[in-house]
Amino acid sequence: MATDNAVSALGRLLEHHSDTLNGAAMAEAWVAALPLKADAVEACSMHELLVRLLEAQDARVLGPGGKHVPHLIGAMVFILGRGTEFVNADVGPRMVRLLQALQPQAQEAAAAAFAGLSEKQKARFQAWMAGQVPE
Repeated sequence: MATDNAVSALGRLLEHHSDTLNGAAMAEAWVAALPLKADAVEACSMHELLVRLLEAQDARVLGPGGKHVPHLIGAMVFILGRGTEFVNADVGPRMVRLLQALQPQAQEAAAAAFAGLSEKQKARFQAWMAGQVPE
């Protein structure tokens, strides 16, 4: 849980103070630590921040030349595979749209991440992709 809290603090610094700090380095560390898995409250908060930054096409989060995209796709597949445990029901559909937009760039990453899910997680992921909020 302490790690998730530290990563969350890093995300908040990235969001609010990256102009006075090294935003690229913060983004690199923050993205590498995603998805959060131990603290559901912090996970929901940081995964929503991820969605907001990706919707804004934040170059720091995408990485130079889209370097972080495969990792981000894997993280989003994992998050959606957990149903609403690590993402709020109103954020999940936005994440689905982002995943659909990013997936052509990293089809292999999405397939590999999906293959690593349990059957229950695959069903949850597929529910999100079909526009439903999984139970």
